[in-house]
Amino acid sequence: MGIFCAAFAVSDRTIETLLQDPLLVWQVVEHEDYDTYLQAVQEANRQPIFRRLLGKVPPPVRPRRLDFTGHELKALDLDKSWDGLDRTLRTLWRDQPSFFESGREIGKLEVGLGPALFHSSAAMGAFALTIGTVSEQQFLSAFERTDLSQAYLDRFWERRDNDVVEYITEHFSALQEFVRHAAAHSLGAVMQFG
Repeated sequence: MGIFCAAFAVSDRTIETLLQDPLLVWQVVEHEDYDTYLQAVQEANRQPIFRRLLGKVPPPVRPRRLDFTGHELKALDLDKSWDGLDRTLRTLWRDQPSFFESGREIGKLEVGLGPALFHSSAAMGAFALTIGTVSEQQFLSAFERTDLSQAYLDRFWERRDNDVVEYITEHFSALQEFVRHAAAHSLGAVMQFG
């Protein structure tokens, strides 16, 4: 298995809704399976017997559906490339926010390895001006200079053979396409590590 990273383009309005009701994040990260959200609602409505006996039961969570625009929910699947990408991008811009580490949490709900993270449309616009403008040659030059000895999948990255270069290049290209799409449509992003 391993730790993967996925992201989904969403509007700032959707992000605000998620911040108000974090259970709805399941409709983003599992948007093709509404039952996952319904199961989370059912779980949230279960109350311990002691709480029920004391009459301290919060009002039940009522399921609802999020409405998405046509440009929302574009997905990005970075598989396990995220740490190699992050460290390489930091080689290019040491003082810029990290796409992978600067996201803010959407509640405390576990959606894999920790809560979902988000970037606003403004943040995605900024990423489009950095990540979105790097040539493949510039990226690969930075990749060659990047110390990956402490990275997730360090032994894989240290090989730096054709398979590794193809893997990271493919995922870098997907990341670029994603940030450009988000910026072009004034969208933010929701991220999931799992």
